[in-house]
Amino acid sequence: YCIKLAATQSDRVIVPFISTKQFIMEQFKVPESRVELIPYGVDHSRFFPNSGYEQGKSLNASKAELKIVFIGQLTKAKGVDSLIRAFPAVKRAVPNAKLYVCSGGWHEDYIRGIWETSPVKEHIVLTGHIPEEKIRENYADADVTIFPSRYGFGLPTLESMACGTPAIAGRTLDAVDFIQDQEALMVNPEDIEEIADALIRTL
Repeated sequence: YCIKLAATQSDRVIVPFISTKQFIMEQFKVPESRVELIPYGVDHSRFFPNSGYEQGKSLNASKAELKIVFIGQLTKAKGVDSLIRAFPAVKRAVPNAKLYVCSGGWHEDYIRGIWETSPVKEHIVLTGHIPEEKIRENYADADVTIFPSRYGFGLPTLESMACGTPAIAGRTLDAVDFIQDQEALMVNPEDIEEIADALIRTL
């Protein structure tokens, strides 16, 4: 009801996704001329690659550690549980892989319970909350970032790519609209094997 009221009574509606625009037009019969699509963006003065970064350069598989990073709320909605369950398969295929879960959140006890039972928990680091000023370096220093959200697009995906790091995202809701040109980097947040495979291929 609130969405309908806002969409139908406003002179102009601004949305970040194609799917949201189509939903408002179809569901509430709002003319296209009143719905403006303005995609999310990134502040490149805050999110940028490390010096010496070369686009398209292959990773060195012989590195002592290949770093997988998740930054976001420590909740089931963000798919962290699926990520931790997928990591043993990644570790078997890529022995020098290490997972860093950089966050805190409402479901911390639940997530820690999954981590405690992981056969490779010593290779999964739960760092806790990352200060704002440290986020860019965590993106830029990672070999791959992953955000297997169950509830659509999140800005960490864009921020990571702006730092020159491949980003795997959940294939859900509006995320599909935003990252449609990188289908190979999208996963079903419920599919443990698909998450593991995407990480292995990217590394």
